[in-house]
Amino acid sequence: KSFFMPKSELPPPETGILTASTNHGSYRPWPTWKETLNIIRFISERRPRGISFQHTIQNQIKQTKQFCTLLGVFYGVFGSILLINIAKKLNQFSTSLNFDPLWPLYWTRWLTPEHGILLTLGLSFVLLITGIAMRKQRWARLFFFTGTLFTVSLNSSFGAIVHGYHSLLFVCFLFIFLPSQPPLNIRNRYQSMGIFTAALGCLLLPYTLSGIWKVISSTQALIHGTGGYFRSGGLSDLVAHTTFIKSRTPFLADTLIRHTFVSDVLILFGIYFQTFSLFIPLRPSLHRIWGFGIILFHLGIQLSMGITFDKNAILAAILMLNSPLSPKTLQLTEIISELPLIKGARELCNLLTHANLWVKTPGLRRR
Repeated sequence: KSFFMPKSELPPPETGILTASTNHGSYRPWPTWKETLNIIRFISERRPRGISFQHTIQNQIKQTKQFCTLLGVFYGVFGSILLINIAKKLNQFSTSLNFDPLWPLYWTRWLTPEHGILLTLGLSFVLLITGIAMRKQRWARLFFFTGTLFTVSLNSSFGAIVHGYHSLLFVCFLFIFLPSQPPLNIRNRYQSMGIFTAALGCLLLPYTLSGIWKVISSTQALIHGTGGYFRSGGLSDLVAHTTFIKSRTPFLADTLIRHTFVSDVLILFGIYFQTFSLFIPLRPSLHRIWGFGIILFHLGIQLSMGITFDKNAILAAILMLNSPLSPKTLQLTEIISELPLIKGARELCNLLTHANLWVKTPGLRRR
């Protein structure tokens, strides 16, 4: 028994852990798979050393309250945005002639366009209101996702795809699987935190894909001498082209066009920020920093090119700035050491140091 854990930390006999190995006087140096699961469960439920049991419970309750508040804000804010969108476009949708429903609204093809649009708006309204009011229940979150899917599909059924709602759809779908009970016990807490991490991954995945595409296309353009973001003035040319097409000059467009050095620095930071965004869900210490980064990123695009992605900025403000996984206080050195590439370089240096020590120490090699 003491091979697996110290004697002082052994579970009580009634838990059924490590009792089968002593049956019939037999001895086995390894546990069965059931005993292994019991060991993992017992170790995961132990309190950390140096922390009182009461303090741990208080932190869990505080984290649970923060997570429940985050869900309430999420459903309240985006439910209001979708309901306002329905109210604003009610007259526009009902009088439009180029209605081409997407697959979630395929059933409206058996109705007239006016009746199909009005029925979709009515169903979406009822589903969204129910989801906001009963968000603690899984079936109500399913209703909210269905109402969101109908509303987004209706917005995109008139000849143009509305891309700003895609991340919202993914997050709403994942939140369906949250436990109906508050995440106070260890199973519900791990399930809630896992789904929350996956939701952050869905929010940040498009940024990583965009960053990878920028790196590949800009590298190819630099090799062939056709421009790209890695050439000096690449962002300035893009801002100038966008300004010319839209026939209006946003607030920061003239500054970025004239000062190419500023635009070059910003685009390099932007590519770094986008490419490594998918690493952030597993690094809670960077949740708030990356949330601010997303907000500033979309604010800069709005002020320089007039392209709006306000839904993603609001999602980042709700999910990342109020992340229940993020530590309350962090030092600047800890944040810098967790940044992508920097953490990888530090771990690589540690690995090389240990490998060099292993080569130079014959005693370690013999072991």
